Amino acid sequence: MSIPAPVIEALNDRLGGSKALRHPIRSEADLARLVVEGLPLRAFRAIQAAGFSDHELSAVIPRRTLRHRIQKREPLSTVETERALRLLSIQIQAELALEDKEKARTWLRKPIGLLDGMTPLEAAQNEHGAEVVRGMLTNLAWGGAA
Repeated sequence: MSIPAPVIEALNDRLGGSKALRHPIRSEADLARLVVEGLPLRAFRAIQAAGFSDHELSAVIPRRTLRHRIQKREPLSTVETERALRLLSIQIQAELALEDKEKARTWLRKPIGLLDGMTPLEAAQNEHGAEVVRGMLTNLAWGGAA
């Protein structure tokens, strides 16, 4: 996973930094540690508030499983944390590349021919697809087409 430094900084801020996380996120190594530890529920609430639909969030963690985690006050699993961070980091990178939250929101949900008609959010449900989407966003940030 190759995530630009401004995206890592924004991830830390949006997830609540030291207040919501055990350790602030300053590097990809910090992200890796967070994946192993599991995303705390208070930090996941920031992802829920980031404008994702229930359907998009259910690709991160099924509703029933989320209810279980809340009842038990458990952090997200490694897999769930990885999915959550991937989803939020793609959104942040889109916002930075397009310099507009609403344009990013629209772009992430628009089917794209280069992605075989999938939306960027659908393509980013696995790490390989996320890398393709990140590459497209890098091109957009540099003035290219995606």
